[in-house]
Amino acid sequence: MPKNTEIPKLGELDWSANAQAGSLSKVFEHAMKVSQAAKDWYVEKHPSRRVRGRALRITAIGLGVVGTLLPIITEITSKSGQPPTIAPGWTAVALVLAASCGLLDQFLGYSNAWMRYIVAEQRLDRHRLDFEYAWNELLKKLSVPPTEAQVVELLTLARENVKQVEDIMERETAEWVTEFRGALADAQRSLTAKQN
Repeated sequence: MPKNTEIPKLGELDWSANAQAGSLSKVFEHAMKVSQAAKDWYVEKHPSRRVRGRALRITAIGLGVVGTLLPIITEITSKSGQPPTIAPGWTAVALVLAASCGLLDQFLGYSNAWMRYIVAEQRLDRHRLDFEYAWNELLKKLSVPPTEAQVVELLTLARENVKQVEDIMERETAEWVTEFRGALADAQRSLTAKQN
């Protein structure tokens, strides 16, 4: 899990015959808290990525439009024989700034992070629902008191839930690492090309 996500502790449980039901309930609550903590991290982080990504993309589009329209506006507003009212260099400035905003978003990964976070949230939700249904299916079949095999089956299911949550987060992190390395490689190629 990400550094600033507090991982709930399960602690030691009492597995004596009279306490098994309470211990199983604590295991279920723990597995659900792990799922919720992971989802909460993504829910908390994705709005800032969305806002920053959109701001850079909208700025890039706006500057691209300005850079495209400046020569036309200059042509329309200049009188025959008179110098243009808007220096042509501003077109290049607007287009360079537009490209820079797009590259900055790509390098910082705001838009990509936002999309990855949404996908991770959806995966976590879907997995949590699957876990809840599977847990309740097993509870329905539980004998009183539960057999050793039934307890082990529920514990295995809960552990698999926690492992799947970790896997979802690791997959998202691996995607981020791949994107970041790609952005660094692109930046390096661009610098190398400009130096040659």
